[in-house]
Amino acid sequence: MSLVNQNKTYTLITLITLITISFLFLSLGESKAQGAEWLEGSKIFNAIERIFGASNVNAITGHGGLTLGVSAEGDLSVMTWPSPSYNDQLSYISSNRDDARLIERFGASSGSGLTLGMVNEVDGALSVTWFRDQSQWTVEQSYGPNDGVNIHMRAESTDGLWRVSWIYAVEPNLEAEGVVIQCRVQWLGSLNRQPRTWLMTSVNLAPMPASHRIPALPLADWGLDGRNDFAAMYDEARGEVLHFHPEDQGAIRAPLELLRPIVLNFESWQALQDRLESGDFDSDSDSGSDSLNESLQEALNKVDETFNVGAYWRISTKPKPDQYQVGQDLTPLCQNIDQLLDNVLAFGEERPDFDLPLSPMLVNVLRCRNEQRPPLDEQGEPLAHVEISDAWRDAQDGELSGRALALGESNVALRTPLSFDDEGEAHVSVLLAPGINDAEARSSMDLLSEYSELTLEHAEQAAQDWLNPLALPQQGSERVKAVAKRSLLNLRTGTDRYSGAIVASITRQPSYGLDWPRDGAFFNIALDVAGDHELAEKRTALYAEWQRQSTATPSYLLDSDVPTDPETGAQVFPAGAWEMNYYADGLIGGFYRFEIDNTGFALWMMISHVGWAENPEVYLNQRWPAIERAADLLARWRDPSNGLQALAQEDDQAEVSQTLHGAITTFGSLHLAARAAELLGKTEALNRWGQRAHELREAILDELWSEEEQRFETDALASWNPGSAASGPTAWLVWPHTLLPLDDPKVQQQLNHDMAAIIPALTLEARGGAYFMKNTVSLALAWGRDPEQRTRLDNMLEQLAIQASNTAHFGETMQVVELNGQKRARQQVSTPHLWEGTLYYLTAMALESPERFFAYESILPPASFLDPIPHLNPPISTMNMTDSEVDEPTTMSTNMTSNRSGDGGCMSKKPKGIASDQDFGLLQLLYLCIFMVWYRLRRDKYLC
Repeated sequence: MSLVNQNKTYTLITLITLITISFLFLSLGESKAQGAEWLEGSKIFNAIERIFGASNVNAITGHGGLTLGVSAEGDLSVMTWPSPSYNDQLSYISSNRDDARLIERFGASSGSGLTLGMVNEVDGALSVTWFRDQSQWTVEQSYGPNDGVNIHMRAESTDGLWRVSWIYAVEPNLEAEGVVIQCRVQWLGSLNRQPRTWLMTSVNLAPMPASHRIPALPLADWGLDGRNDFAAMYDEARGEVLHFHPEDQGAIRAPLELLRPIVLNFESWQALQDRLESGDFDSDSDSGSDSLNESLQEALNKVDETFNVGAYWRISTKPKPDQYQVGQDLTPLCQNIDQLLDNVLAFGEERPDFDLPLSPMLVNVLRCRNEQRPPLDEQGEPLAHVEISDAWRDAQDGELSGRALALGESNVALRTPLSFDDEGEAHVSVLLAPGINDAEARSSMDLLSEYSELTLEHAEQAAQDWLNPLALPQQGSERVKAVAKRSLLNLRTGTDRYSGAIVASITRQPSYGLDWPRDGAFFNIALDVAGDHELAEKRTALYAEWQRQSTATPSYLLDSDVPTDPETGAQVFPAGAWEMNYYADGLIGGFYRFEIDNTGFALWMMISHVGWAENPEVYLNQRWPAIERAADLLARWRDPSNGLQALAQEDDQAEVSQTLHGAITTFGSLHLAARAAELLGKTEALNRWGQRAHELREAILDELWSEEEQRFETDALASWNPGSAASGPTAWLVWPHTLLPLDDPKVQQQLNHDMAAIIPALTLEARGGAYFMKNTVSLALAWGRDPEQRTRLDNMLEQLAIQASNTAHFGETMQVVELNGQKRARQQVSTPHLWEGTLYYLTAMALESPERFFAYESILPPASFLDPIPHLNPPISTMNMTDSEVDEPTTMSTNMTSNRSGDGGCMSKKPKGIASDQDFGLLQLLYLCIFMVWYRLRRDKYLC
């Protein structure tokens, strides 16, 4: 093909790919209001998982670097390194079918992730069983007898002959960072009939260097499984497997790079693979060549000289394995991606009122290319030598073939002999150690092997040392205390040990391994309430660093609605704001570039910490440049027609809008900023921000209070989004952005409305719920000292604890399901979801120690520009409960009588002030094509 034709072809493919990516992500934020009605049905809380897949995680552990997510059956399904934020190191794709949570492994292929099993030899015959197989084992999961951070699994064979326990632990010592899986195998039968036994370990890594991320498209470490591996080799001398991926090989760091054929340069290792495939194992005295094993070992010893830094993993067991297999991975990861994309299209066809503008032509460019799939024969089956090589398939008969090298997509199996004592008990550990090169991984493995069982103690002690000085609820049931404790421990697990960033969840389906300033504001207040002021202050410095310093020009390839600057009329993303979210090192995660409530929460968080700062005025002066930029932006972002904030994105939705979400957060942050200015004697700033806060409060009361309905207008913005709870911003006008005195009739009426809205979710009379704990925090702060309401609020806390998973986690959403004729709450979407857990902890602490929330009140001067707003000691409420009131915590409700969702119901009415719908239609496509052609002519070089 000529250079000109190649250029034309790549340009066309580029256009199609970028349009596809735009459609895929922008469509999630553009669900139309008329689609809200069906979302009240049984599938209301599956919209996110129907797009991205169901996260198969029921327990997590880590210490701010290497972080693990384990399924309820005991498989390792998420393993992020070097941060909880990035990158997932496993090949694991779960399904986005509507019933994904009802099928094995949530639809992930059997050779995915890391799983353990047993090989038994009876009368010379070998048999293999995997501990996750529910037909042969009953499995339990917990955080151990002390409810710590290590993940404890326990399995008993259905024939009653075996009991197996294994514990996942991460070594907190950086020099020995790695995973220890300590296994204990007990034979319960007659000792004179005990079979010969091995542990079988199947590991399917996808080593991802930290730099392999796409700004504003957080999918590279899971959505590209099946095409993001490099090589694995068995190290005979050490009894370990090296599985690695150099950062300069197959890198995808920008949308256009998705178009490139992935070309991997294996250097001299390709010749070794060719020798292995041809069966050339012997040395040749004539040519002077070494035997294949000698050549492999020599190549392994020089791996750091041959390849660049990246993600390097050493895998072994203690004692060492007696058999191994390094295979060509045939796990159908590309087919899993195909099915996921097909399901997205089917979802759009199933619900035509849900705006999902995808076509098969556009989806196809996100699929694996043919050269990225395993080689097939004429019948479409894997070539025989490749099929034999696959480590997972090779392990099924209990004998491993001993292949030592695989290039490209690779998987590993290790068989380790068990030595039983006189009591019929054996011990073995599985070890995984990472590094940026092989030397670092080897060093970590040496220390990890030395520590082994001690890692379990190190991990528990590190977490307990952090937890000991922190405040936990002392009242309520043991379940309440356990759920609150787990919520704090999850914050620690999700915190990057270097930057202090905290992810929304460690899961990758959906991609929540990011720090949202909105969530982060609540993480910070929880840290301050708990007593970790050092981390809270570190995070305020991090947010100051992340703040946008200059105006950002929109990209019409990814950005959706772009707000119009009310002063200049330009369509830009303004300076002084924060992005939608960030990776832990500050790389942009999402693509909603100016969510005004996000910026309001970040500003509020930065100022409110003054109550816990060692020297409040010194602290405020250190943060003042960031505070001033954000407050000035929010003060000038004004709609002159009504006094509300000008149009901007709100609450993780694509379209610009003007609702209570943005109004109350803008008011609350400006209110606090003006008081901070007064403390520092900055009169001009005090006047500027104070006047605007006063004007905005009056506008909220004039424009957003409904006299007819006697409540604030708070319809959900994007009803597909679990975060768009209709009652969320009304919770915020009580706390943290107190709009009116708490005894004001409007506030009391709103509290009554909000309590009535969340009761169906609390009693499981609704189909589910999302983010209703935003309201439980505010209700606890407003009514917690009211004797007439305290019992109901305590019962509310107990009910929420019952709804948490067996491992004391919350998902982003809760769905009511039936089990044995009883209603149960099923947590789903990125479980454990750290914000939901944090809201539970804050609810518990608000009932017990409300004064902890308002340390800044004693530091900041009263708001002289507003009427006094009392925060503590609210008067007795005048709440009138409905017939659905919460009297006692229960695990079920007799009748499902309400279709109201836990967020107060998804309403088809369009939110006040929302911008008109803008489909990504032919005109915009034409504009995009013209733009790309112009851009290509200007650059006059390959775009891909």
